[in-house]
This record gives sequence, structure tokens and C-alpha cells, in this order.
Amino acid sequence: MAISNKNGYATLYMSGGIHPNNKDSIMTDWDLSSSILKPTGHLKVAKWCVFDKKCVVKTITLDHWMEMNIPNCKYVDFIWADVQGAEHLLIKGGRHTLKKTRFFFTEFCNSPLYENQVPINQLMNMLTEFEPIAIYEGYNILLKNKNF
Repeated sequence: MAISNKNGYATLYMSGGIHPNNKDSIMTDWDLSSSILKPTGHLKVAKWCVFDKKCVVKTITLDHWMEMNIPNCKYVDFIWADVQGAEHLLIKGGRHTLKKTRFFFTEFCNSPLYENQVPINQLMNMLTEFEPIAIYEGYNILLKNKNF
């Protein structure tokens, strides 16, 4: 299942390949870049990473997942979202949940790696109740809800 902006189905572009820094053969097939968005810039940035498989996965909004799993949740302390370019879809489908979330940690990329991926300034325009606290490794941002 993948978090998205709608309940339904989407194509999951499955990543593979061998990372050039994989000296100990810990990961024999890189599966950390799979996304429900088609890879574009990723193919240029990490040429060793391939997307030669895809499958259909069920999608669910963050709000619907919360309703199903934690129906009476008054607030959320922390969300760590690693959705490979689909951050804007998570936000669109998680408006209610994000309003009651204290901290939100997510990746961002100003040079899109996936089709329709949006840059950090557009993500921040969608997250008006949040303010940035810190950026880590140049592509992870920790945000704090200003209402808490």
C-alpha cells in the first residue's frame, strides 16, 4: 500500500541495481528509490539505479489511514515521510492529519527526480501551518506545526 492523495490504485515504479558504494554486498538490489511517480531526473542522477519493474499497488490517503487505524487520535507527535517525490500527494491526502501533527519530517528535491515532483517552496506553500526547523543532508527537512 502507498500513501497518496486518493484511495485507489497506482503504478509503483520499482527500483533496483547495485549502489556503487555497496562494498560489503549488504544490499544486492537497491529498492530504496521505488515510487508511485515515474522516475525522470533520478535516471540521470543515479545512473546505476534502474526501474525495470513495476506493479500496481493500492493507494490510501493519510487521513483515511488514520481514520481506519487510529480513529480517535487527538494529535500526532511526529510523521517521518519518505515517499520518493510524492510528498505533495501525501500532503493533499493528509490535510486533517497534518493539522494535528506537531512535527513533520520529509525529503524534498528542488531538481525533480520523479515526474510531477514539486520543489520545497511549493511544499511549504501547501504546509502553511508549519515552519522549518532544520535541513539535514541538503534534502531532508524537519518542520514544526506553529499551532502547537
